Amino acid sequence: MRILNTKIADARWIQGDQRVQADIDVVIQPFPGAELLRRTLLVSVPARAPQSEGRLRDRLMRQGEIFAHFV
Repeated sequence: MRILNTKIADARWIQGDQRVQADIDVVIQPFPGAELLRRTLLVSVPARAPQSEGRLRDRLMRQGEIFAHFV
């Protein structure tokens, strides 16, 4: 499986949980020559994390790519 594209479609702050939730649009090619799949995945990450984990945007995208493997 190849993830060809990921994009944050929408994001919102979940105040009580101190998390950010986002809809991530993902384009996947399950195997070479297969039809492309487009999915929107709901992910969330802690709003604040150690600097070693990267920017919020990067963490959301990474979480979307991880979830895409289970589509």
